[in-house]
Amino acid sequence: MAVNNIIKRMQDIVAAINAFEQTPANITEPERENRSRQALAFENNANALSNKVLALRHSKELNDAHAELVAASESTRSAAHALYSYAQQENPEEIQAQYKQVRIQIAQVATYLGRFRSSIEVLRSNYQQTQTEQ
Repeated sequence: MAVNNIIKRMQDIVAAINAFEQTPANITEPERENRSRQALAFENNANALSNKVLALRHSKELNDAHAELVAASESTRSAAHALYSYAQQENPEEIQAQYKQVRIQIAQVATYLGRFRSSIEVLRSNYQQTQTEQ
């Protein structure tokens, strides 16, 4: 199923973002550039994933679930963008602000994926109930 692959990719991107270590205070310019390239790769992957989610075709009954999946992919994209901004920052206040934004967006991904799964479970339950009644 395409959705399972998308969710797996989303979880992989989130895991990679979570594994990205905080910027040390004494980072060299070549190290900062390397970290920026890594973060940019995450951002590019998240953008491609978001486009795939937006392109998913679904029935009217799946509108709510699709909306939650779109929100999860947008939060993944936002987290990756914030990570890229974080990796480029030199200002300590901005570094902290961007890192906080990464954490907030990652938490939102989990929330939206939970809502997506709940929506799918409700649809399955309703479908099974209608099949039993027939």
